[in-house]
Amino acid sequence: MAKGKNGKSQRLLLYCLLLSGFLLLWCLLTVIIIIAQEKVVVGHYNGNLPAEQLANLTKEELNANNYNPSTRLGEDGRPVHLALKDELESDKTFGINQFSLWISDRVALNRSCRMCAELNVEARSIHPYTRNFLQEDLEKFVATLPVKVKIIRAKERVGLIRARLMGAAEAEADVLTFLDSHCECTEGWLEPLLTRIKENRKAVVCPIIDVINDRTFAYQKGVELFRGGFNWNLSFRWYAVPSKLSKQRVLNPTAPIDSPTMAGGLFSMDRKYFEELGTYDSGMDVWGGENIELSFRIWQCGGRVEILPCSHVGHIFRKASPHDFPKGSSSGKVLNGNLVRVSEVWMDEWKYLFYKISPQAASMTKTIDVSDRIELRKRLACKDFGWYLENVWPEHFLPHPTLFSAGARPFPKLFAVDGLQSGVGKTPTFYRCSKSSDQEKRLERSELWIFTKEGQLKSDEHQCLSALKVVHTSNQWIVQLKECGEHQMEYWHYNGYYRTFVHTLSGYCLDEPLEPFTKETENQARVPTVRKCRRGHLTQQWEMIRVKWLPDSFLA
Repeated sequence: MAKGKNGKSQRLLLYCLLLSGFLLLWCLLTVIIIIAQEKVVVGHYNGNLPAEQLANLTKEELNANNYNPSTRLGEDGRPVHLALKDELESDKTFGINQFSLWISDRVALNRSCRMCAELNVEARSIHPYTRNFLQEDLEKFVATLPVKVKIIRAKERVGLIRARLMGAAEAEADVLTFLDSHCECTEGWLEPLLTRIKENRKAVVCPIIDVINDRTFAYQKGVELFRGGFNWNLSFRWYAVPSKLSKQRVLNPTAPIDSPTMAGGLFSMDRKYFEELGTYDSGMDVWGGENIELSFRIWQCGGRVEILPCSHVGHIFRKASPHDFPKGSSSGKVLNGNLVRVSEVWMDEWKYLFYKISPQAASMTKTIDVSDRIELRKRLACKDFGWYLENVWPEHFLPHPTLFSAGARPFPKLFAVDGLQSGVGKTPTFYRCSKSSDQEKRLERSELWIFTKEGQLKSDEHQCLSALKVVHTSNQWIVQLKECGEHQMEYWHYNGYYRTFVHTLSGYCLDEPLEPFTKETENQARVPTVRKCRRGHLTQQWEMIRVKWLPDSFLA
């Protein structure tokens, strides 16, 4: 009898240990995904590189390079940690390319990788300063490579878009592959891309982008649960693959991931299809927005953009661009000019949303001619942007062509819940509404929310207003911004009579912050709360202000 009880106890203990192990593994995976959601970003231009950072560099420092280092630094994709003296040396030239040239020159061009057999380091991007090693030395080096490499040089600076067009015009193979210069390609990266294009010549395919640390050159495997999208400013963003699609992928995790947009720095495409589709828009200047434009065109004109989990390429995600913009052009002017071309040709009535968010872009529309690209769209018989949103990206957070809704508390003063200032994945803030004098021309996107028919309150950056129960408490809930994922914590019911937002999961009402506003602190941000609903209580009453973003001609 005692043995039987001991046996049952042992089995029970074993079951408990297995369950605990499973829960621990599940929590660890969840934490990794959350960290990845906050860490996986794509580089965006943060301003022109100050010339004074490079002014004191000597000719030897600008031209220092080693194509064939003898050291074993960085092997197996491991980070290179520098002594303080070497770190200072590395910092001196960091601004040239916005990554550590000191380490780059000491890491082998074909360093090994723990997860892959071999990596191939591409030559570095050309800097406006004259750098001798990019001339004859580079010619001699590529001549030693086992594959044919042709170097094409522009007579003047042409920018990324036109430089890629130059390369595409010279290419003779059936498939074009575009890669940023600051990449490392793992063994076997190309075969999945070529195979998929052979299966479907209208598939434009991208690898999973692994992360190379800009200071240590540590190689980190990328997360395969993300795909491309864009925000209301038409900036590229990574967003999690919807849970519904993730569940479908369990049975076939190597299947292509449909991506509404691509990052643009790394992809392969059938060369003839690239030409049939109109190549890049040569009217775009330098860089910026070309990936969004090409993504829209591919999807709307019968192709598809895919990410292939079996292909991995490393990429240095730089925190700023090392390149200045041409004289007489600011980064904003160049980027907005490119995005006007995107919106005018491909976005139909949704272009007016972009113009409301970006009045500088709106002011440039009359000076930009896109008639040839509009003719291209007609010739290719492309679908409209509404089709794209409904079929390619149904989880999008753009409004329907009617009206926005903005949540504001009307009593006793106007305050709003800010969906952006606190940052992605953080707590929302509660602050005084903006009093912009040009409010009819410009929308403050941080104050704008879309209340969906399903009951989600969506802001820009695909963020949903959510309420999460605090662990180990009976009824304490905190309000947060989370990437929308159709989770229960995201849903609300709006009671039009009492003007309250009732959180579906908790049954509590959206309320003002716990900290009271005073005359001295009324302009400071606070965090809203959810509390037990109290009928008629002013702090729980929210007005849904309808904001017009379409011209009257569309509403007639």
